[in-house]
Amino acid sequence: NYTSGNVETLPTDLAASENFTATVATESSETELWRSSLLLIVVLVLLAVEWTLRKRFGLA
Repeated sequence: NYTSGNVETLPTDLAASENFTATVATESSETELWRSSLLLIVVLVLLAVEWTLRKRFGLA
């Protein structure tokens, strides 16, 4: 068992151990932007509002 008094020996003890194998674990996740219905609706509403304002005020 390791305590605060001897924890500094842990890295060398692990390296000397035959049963120890170092591994690197990474985790990632991806979410498709358009999978969210709410986001799609908000974008469509904003585009419709922009188009309406441009038509009403005669902008290009």
